[in-house]
Amino acid sequence: MKIFPSEPIVDIYNEGFEESDILNRKELGQKLSNLMERGSDPFVLALNAPWGSGKSYFLQRWVGAHGLENEGKATTIYFDAFKHDYLGDPLPSLTAAIVDRFENSNNKELKEAAKKLAQFAARIGMLAASQDLSGVEKIAFDIFSFISNSSLKKQKAKKSAMGDFRETLQKFTSKSPLIIVIDELDRCRPDYALNLIEIIKHFFSVD
Repeated sequence: MKIFPSEPIVDIYNEGFEESDILNRKELGQKLSNLMERGSDPFVLALNAPWGSGKSYFLQRWVGAHGLENEGKATTIYFDAFKHDYLGDPLPSLTAAIVDRFENSNNKELKEAAKKLAQFAARIGMLAASQDLSGVEKIAFDIFSFISNSSLKKQKAKKSAMGDFRETLQKFTSKSPLIIVIDELDRCRPDYALNLIEIIKHFFSVD
């Protein structure tokens, strides 16, 4: 016997609000699409509501509705942060979500650029892990690591990989603007949530 009904499984990207909009959120989704499409500069928008009010369900429906129903031009990327917070570094997982989104794309150039992002993300993650640092220290370069030549080489390699990542992302978004939806951030470990926010600030601040 089930006490509560099962949550409906949303076919993300391929399903909008359609007939399932019993909470009448379609109009809110249209307003959100209009707002996101009008923005010419990178910006962050926070969706805040009490637990159980349907934030995740709304976002899972909206990432599909943006293009299917609201005529949005930007590509939406959905990332469930809570599913990945057992990992130390959010960057590879976040980049993998972008790669997965374009894996079946007809645009070969975008597909290859997405794969390059994943390669650079992996390089950065390996270099960060090799320094045995944790949390935000993986992103904010530790000045004391410059004492040794080996650490200096690692820092240069990491900085180079960061530059390559941002350059590729810049080229990528010039052809296909992205809206990255980070869901379930409030359920994550505090250190992972902070690290994810730092990564977004440092790596994704491109036009």
